[in-house]
Amino acid sequence: MAQPLDKAQFDALMARAGLDLTEAEKEGIRAASAHTQAAAARVRTLREVSVESATIFTLKGAST
Repeated sequence: MAQPLDKAQFDALMARAGLDLTEAEKEGIRAASAHTQAAAARVRTLREVSVESATIFTLKGAST
């Protein structure tokens, strides 16, 4: 499993975002960053076009 962001990197990202957090909030979010990184790694994989979901839909009751 991915590791949480290190404190210096996390603090830099929060400063860049302009967020003013308490220490408890920082530690909670920083701890969750491991799960966020793991989820992003699963989503950001190369896939064939054929496995992508369809992007065409029609509304029910729409007349053409």
